[in-house]
Amino acid sequence: MSMKIDSKKMVSSPRPQTTLNQSATASRGSKKVLDEIFVVIDHDLELIRDKLLEDQKKVDVVSIVGMGGIGKSTLASKVFNDGYVKHHFHVRVWVTISQTYDKRDVLTQILESILAQLDLKKYTDSELHEKVHKHLNLKKANDSLLRELVHENLMGKRYLIVIDDIWHIETWDNLKVFFPHDNIGSRILLTSRQTKVAKRQIQMDCDI
Repeated sequence: MSMKIDSKKMVSSPRPQTTLNQSATASRGSKKVLDEIFVVIDHDLELIRDKLLEDQKKVDVVSIVGMGGIGKSTLASKVFNDGYVKHHFHVRVWVTISQTYDKRDVLTQILESILAQLDLKKYTDSELHEKVHKHLNLKKANDSLLRELVHENLMGKRYLIVIDDIWHIETWDNLKVFFPHDNIGSRILLTSRQTKVAKRQIQMDCDI
């Protein structure tokens, strides 16, 4: 199993490679492989968590890159649901991207997830009515309004956005402009089979 973890600084996990070529004859050997996998995942969880929680105010993008089926999504999920991560970020959003994706559908999922986490008690009746009214009309919203709604609901909040299984550079270019850069330590975590996507997010950091 080979997995690479990249941030804008191209930080790679120093963990050992794990090869899954055990014979079916030894359940003890199979258990050893599983133990090794869990150790590796736990090691990488700590590595990614430390990167997400580090004291850097500007938006940071971290990528988990590797072939299909090696546990990228599992690792990202463990990070997403980690207690320290939950406590650190005001808003956490998980969205899965397919090879052929609908940008509007993805943005609608992001907005619905954000809205579900808002503290509605802080809004006046009129503000809440306006906010809910906007979201009830998401299906009719154009891209400009969708971008405005994402910005409005993420601005001022330390957010973590997980974009799982992103395949194409164009997908990242289309989505990254929707996330505000407000210097409060927000993070974006990508999982991908494509190394070029990780390289692209590093190159495009200044445009976020």
